[in-house]
Amino acid sequence: GGQAYNNEGAQITRLTGGLVTLDWDSYNQVDLLNDGNIDEIEIDDASMQEGGCYVLLVKAATGALASITFTADVPANLKWFQGAAPTDITQVTNSLAVFTFIKSGGFVLASYWYAT
Repeated sequence: GGQAYNNEGAQITRLTGGLVTLDWDSYNQVDLLNDGNIDEIEIDDASMQEGGCYVLLVKAATGALASITFTADVPANLKWFQGAAPTDITQVTNSLAVFTFIKSGGFVLASYWYAT
């Protein structure tokens, strides 16, 4: 099982492995502090408003290679502007990965960049 985040605050510290489900009912931005143990991030696209823009900030708690799979409720709904989702997020302590998701036409259009 995983943990869904929507009402316990937009700042999340995840120090155990497994699945994180981002439920966007309450927040348009989620700050996720990751120590490298997250395996999968599922975007709950059913909780996203059409035309809405959502931001995920992933900050490294420790230097780690975070191998993360991104999915959606319906996997085909998640489209990446860069053509493919990142899988290995190379992190140094306090590095930041910024993911932007836009719900459009029933699809979730995703992009990402790294602030070093």
